[in-house]
Amino acid sequence: MQAVKESVPGSQKRARTAAAKTLPKRHKALKSAVGDTLGNASGDIDIEDTALFTAQEAIQVRQELLAWYDKHHRVLPWRRNPHSLRQPKSDDKYHSAALDMSQQQFAYRVWICEVMSQQTQVSRVAEYFTRWTQKWPTVQDLAIATQEEVNDMWAGLGYYRRARLLLEGAQHIQTALSGQMPLTATELQKIPGIGPYTGNAIASIGGNQCVAVVDANVVRVLARLRRLSGDQKSSGMVKLNTQLADALVDSVRPGCFNQAMMELGACVCTVHQPPACGACPIQRHCQAYRDLQEYISQGGDVTQTDAPVVTQYPSKAVKAPRRKEDVAVCVVQLLPHKTVESNDSLYLLVQRPSTGLLAGLWEFPSCTMMPVATDQQPSQQEVVDRCLPALLGCDSLQDTGSMKLLRREQLSSVVHIFSHIQQTMHVELLTFQETQPAALQGHSARTVQWVSAKELSELGLSSGVKKIWKVVIAQQAAMQEKKTGALRKAWKQHKV
Repeated sequence: MQAVKESVPGSQKRARTAAAKTLPKRHKALKSAVGDTLGNASGDIDIEDTALFTAQEAIQVRQELLAWYDKHHRVLPWRRNPHSLRQPKSDDKYHSAALDMSQQQFAYRVWICEVMSQQTQVSRVAEYFTRWTQKWPTVQDLAIATQEEVNDMWAGLGYYRRARLLLEGAQHIQTALSGQMPLTATELQKIPGIGPYTGNAIASIGGNQCVAVVDANVVRVLARLRRLSGDQKSSGMVKLNTQLADALVDSVRPGCFNQAMMELGACVCTVHQPPACGACPIQRHCQAYRDLQEYISQGGDVTQTDAPVVTQYPSKAVKAPRRKEDVAVCVVQLLPHKTVESNDSLYLLVQRPSTGLLAGLWEFPSCTMMPVATDQQPSQQEVVDRCLPALLGCDSLQDTGSMKLLRREQLSSVVHIFSHIQQTMHVELLTFQETQPAALQGHSARTVQWVSAKELSELGLSSGVKKIWKVVIAQQAAMQEKKTGALRKAWKQHKV
């Protein structure tokens, strides 16, 4: 196997000397880019005093950040650091990737973790990453998986389009690239689902290419280092952040440097809790922190609303409000025919379309309760009565042919949050009984299936569907308890 390259001190020195000679050119290019960009970025930025890193400052940031990272980096299953000086800790949950792991396999693992990490907490990613790489340790293994297998493995991570694109990307690598992952950003971005960020991450961490990675953590670090306000998602600011990151990235250890920047943003220069400025290895280069210290040294009151704070950078984006949506969900339970020696009920699941929200996943039948122009808003029951018969292959719920409707119960409502939708799911349980044995034999189709409670619990379901299933289980448990209580009462009365 091909082992990861670890530079010896002499080669590092020569590489850094060569890199240092390019710094004036990188600085000049950055200054030009900043000048072109700021007209669309933020009027608060001063090109000379704020945005640019001097050549010497860039060298210091690299050295200080990498020294900190080598001692304090987290141990995660998709990382490896041949320069690590970190001592093992008793609370370490994971092992790093092996240093002798082949470059191809390591690049594959970087790809998987980077896609999983988008909008997802590291602790949750580690759990899924471990299961994923145990089942599909190489890109070749993933390429022969089915979409349903991938969806089952991904269930609960959200943003399911990522799972579909991972499978499509693996199949592309297998068929078009003979199973070999490219290791340059340009070639990686030709693979379905791999954009500039993911391509740069794989190329730098897995392939040691000198390209910068810019995620939300890096943007936050840069904004505070350089006091960058303005809309960070504007084209001007995106270009500026990319140029600043390019100017900083270490040419000898680009992968470690990129991970160090992301680690700093995730663990020190934080957003959801006060940043730990005292533990920041590049604090002396941070202009936002410098502003705060100068204000304090001049007798400023940090409790005043106009006092400078590090967290004012970057500017908080104004998020569009989530669209509110009401959905009628019908959980269809089918009891076996009276002559069948089984107490196992079956439940109806339908498969979502292959594109769009939660593409290809299985769920209980549901219908969006669309607002109407009249005052007569259809009730949930009316919506279900209109949508469900088509799935059951009948004209109405009262005339289903091989099934008889025993009861329908309104259960509680469940709120589920997507990135852009707040969905309230109003759950109704409809219980049918087969009127003839084996009435459903051959009834399941590609987009409709009947499953047992055990099978349902083992399927890869979305978080929203799992919430609904918990409501159903709780209702059934309450009914059983009520029935048991009634039997106990009757037995006591009989004994008396």
